[in-house]
Parts: sequence; C-alpha cells; structure tokens
Amino acid sequence: MSTEAVAVSTDRHTWAADVCLLLATLPPEQRLVLQLLYGRRCTLPETAAELGLTVPGVTALAWRALVALGEALAGPSTARTAA
Repeated sequence: MSTEAVAVSTDRHTWAADVCLLLATLPPEQRLVLQLLYGRRCTLPETAAELGLTVPGVTALAWRALVALGEALAGPSTARTAA
C-alpha cells in the first residue's frame, strides 16, 4: 500500500470517528432520524413509519439535527444567539 493510500485511509478513519463523535452529541431522536435517512437510506415515509411521525415531522426533525451538526462543526463562535 502506498503512502498516499495510507494517508487517505487514515483521513477517512479520522473523519468517520469525528462524525460518530458529533452524532453522539445529538439527542437520541435526532441521531436516529439521521441514521435512518442517511445510514440505512430509508425513504421519508419509511422513516416516518419507523419513528411514528408524519413525513413533515421527519423533515423537521432531520433539519434540526443537521442544523445542530452544522453548529457543532462551526464551533461556539458561530452558534446562534438569542435575538
């Protein structure tokens, strides 16, 4: 295996570990909706049925989870402040 291949493998491993750490910071329902939609590649109706929610409810929950991940990635300096 070349040095470049090892570096890419290590980078992917680090990235995967970082994603797992970020997902662990989410509330359980937000983490689950992302796991269903992106990990298991369930459709919105399948995810809604699994979680006992409506499709709009799944969409809103996924949006909140993605916003929370984005804020965690951006760090505390860009977190939303109360208006």
